[in-house]
Amino acid sequence: MEKKILIINGHPNRESFNFGIANAYQ
Repeated sequence: MEKKILIINGHPNRESFNFGIANAYQ
C-alpha cells in the first residue's frame, strides 16, 4: 500500500517525489 501511495504521490518533479517519500515514511 505504501508503495502505491508513493507512486501516486511520486510526481515527475523530484521535489514532489521526495515529499511523497517523506509522507510515506511519516
